[in-house]
Amino acid sequence: LVCEVHELHHMLAAERRSSAAAATAAAATARDAAEEYWHLAEERLSGRLMGEIEELQATIAAERADSTLAAVAADAAAREIAAEDARLADERLAEAVRFGARLESEINALQEALAVERASSIAAATAAGSAPLA
Repeated sequence: LVCEVHELHHMLAAERRSSAAAATAAAATARDAAEEYWHLAEERLSGRLMGEIEELQATIAAERADSTLAAVAADAAAREIAAEDARLADERLAEAVRFGARLESEINALQEALAVERASSIAAATAAGSAPLA
């Protein structure tokens, strides 16, 4: 009976070792599977993040292109406005020069008329002074 109990203890110990080895192997397999799953998940996440990064980079590039076009358009508009302002200023200056020339011509005509009137008045006064008084 003692031999059988002793033998049962050995069998139980062997079974425990076998179960422990199986549990260790199962744990290792589970750990390997978990690591593989983690790597796959990491790769998927990396791929998705890279896709999002590429989308953001494309969006940024498009916005930069849009802002560059807007800046070019604004610059062209500013140049057009400046050219129009310069043209209007030239027109106003030419008009002012023409107006000044007309004024100068009128002043000269008035001065000539005044000189003629003065000469006429002087001649009339001289004639009246040399004429006998009645």
